[in-house]
Amino acid sequence: GAGIEDIKKAMTRFTDKQVDVNIAEIKQADMDAILVAENIAGQLERRIGFRRAMKQAVGRTMRLGAK
Repeated sequence: GAGIEDIKKAMTRFTDKQVDVNIAEIKQADMDAILVAENIAGQLERRIGFRRAMKQAVGRTMRLGAK
């Protein structure tokens, strides 16, 4: 949206080069492996138990229909 154009203009001014920004919407974040991994990593950094972090992530993903 409009925020993207602002970011693109700011980056162009900052780097003095043309900037191309591509954004893809992710409809279900809990079904994307990279986002699930980043979520688990963030929980581990916050000292959440790894078993709990994994079980929660697997539970959310399975509830959404992953196999």
